[in-house]
Amino acid sequence: MFGGTLARAMATGGESTDWSIQVDPEITVDGKPVHSIEISYKDAQKLERLKDKRVNATGKLTHKHGVETGDRPVLEVSSIRESKTK
Repeated sequence: MFGGTLARAMATGGESTDWSIQVDPEITVDGKPVHSIEISYKDAQKLERLKDKRVNATGKLTHKHGVETGDRPVLEVSSIRESKTK
């Protein structure tokens, strides 16, 4: 499970899923500390409703490749909901 604040994400050349979770505290992914994890989720309207709120998300960690961004981890979200804790 990943927890943090849901935010819009942008990348060079439009190589982004448009969303990320700003994790707090930082986590380690592929041996590297990260402050945010890009996410992919089928329900864009739900993400809009949760924008800038603390959320908990579960899913499968995958990797995507972009010409400008290179390989990057992406959480393929199966469930996302507003967090009850701050």
